[in-house]
Amino acid sequence: GTRAPFGKHRGGERDLMANFLDSIFRLRDDGNPNKQLAFELDGLAVGTHFYRPPPTAAASTATLAAIDLGQTFTGTQVFDGGFQDKGGQVYNVKAYGAVGDGVTDDTTVIQAGQDALEAIGGGVLLFPPGNFKASGLTIAMAAAAKGVVWRGSGRNATTITGTAGQDILTVGVMDLERADYVTISDMTFSGGRYSLRLNNALHFRGERLLFTGGSQIGIYGEGTLEWMYLDTVSIGACTTNGMSLGNANGGAAPGGAIELNFPYVQKCWFKNLRISDQSGGAALKITAGVLGTQLVSGHIFIDGIGLESNKRDGVDLDQCGLGVTIRRLFTEHALEAPTNTFSAVRIGTGELNISDSNISQNATPAFYFKYAIETTPTSIVRINNVTTGGTAPVTADLLLANIASVRDCLLVGGQTSGLSITAVPASR
Repeated sequence: GTRAPFGKHRGGERDLMANFLDSIFRLRDDGNPNKQLAFELDGLAVGTHFYRPPPTAAASTATLAAIDLGQTFTGTQVFDGGFQDKGGQVYNVKAYGAVGDGVTDDTTVIQAGQDALEAIGGGVLLFPPGNFKASGLTIAMAAAAKGVVWRGSGRNATTITGTAGQDILTVGVMDLERADYVTISDMTFSGGRYSLRLNNALHFRGERLLFTGGSQIGIYGEGTLEWMYLDTVSIGACTTNGMSLGNANGGAAPGGAIELNFPYVQKCWFKNLRISDQSGGAALKITAGVLGTQLVSGHIFIDGIGLESNKRDGVDLDQCGLGVTIRRLFTEHALEAPTNTFSAVRIGTGELNISDSNISQNATPAFYFKYAIETTPTSIVRINNVTTGGTAPVTADLLLANIASVRDCLLVGGQTSGLSITAVPASR
């Protein structure tokens, strides 16, 4: 196998093809009938192919001349003279005609690249640096053997900008279709209604992502969401919620063993999240819907979350009977004054374990949380090593209605008291 790196492509398609042809000609004939040629584009492996030397140099020249500049090959192709495309599984959106100038609508060509991946059972869709204008994109693979990866060039380098009132990307669909093993990484989503819409998405993974630009909701989850993993995700300046999960999608309960359309969130891990500047609702909202009966969310683990400059509730949990664990939460600033009705953490029906966290207050008296942690008689809460308070007065740092335990906590600045306990069962 002779490796032929292209390096950075700055001279146009003709220079790129010239390098490619030169690499093939430089293969040494050592008697191996199936020489392996692995090549790279901008440092990313884009395919492994086999080259069988034709009998003469003239035949070799004729074979390579038949490969047109800008031609795209998918699947397995055999060229006269012996060059065989083995399906490298990495597709560049610019090979499908994406421009990435922030003006040209790239929706159709990006979707063409995704459809090509689905046709072969999965692979990588590569987004080079650029601002790609697109809306209404979908990923739906009910039996993805390999999974689908959308990979940008860094969240400060690759942006997908949506159209107002339209969702940028939907992962999964209703009823018997869904999306399994989808990964999106290293890019920014800007604008749109829901920047990322997860609908019956199983084993979804999002890493090093930024959601911004005034969308209604950064990440919107509906239907069945299981085994979801987020790491190093920032969401800012949404008009409703930063992230809202557990919503009904309007589908019916399907028959058979596949349980889809059931609106709940289970077995999920969120790590290193930052949600800021939300103006119309809770920064993070997790619930479960009704499909015949009330469903339950839970087995959710949040480790490292910062909430800053949000105008209303920080974390709003309901119907989370299987439990939510929050560790290393930092939050401050409920900026919608003077209503004083919002909480840093609120739980309705469900179970919450919160530890190793700091809940701060804004220094301006008109802007502050009413409660640091607000519970109800239908919730079970365990609190360990949580510091609350600040310079602004609050009605109470904790409104505790059904507390299993409070340990090693520092409660500072309560206007009435640091701790307000109501309706605690006698057994506790």
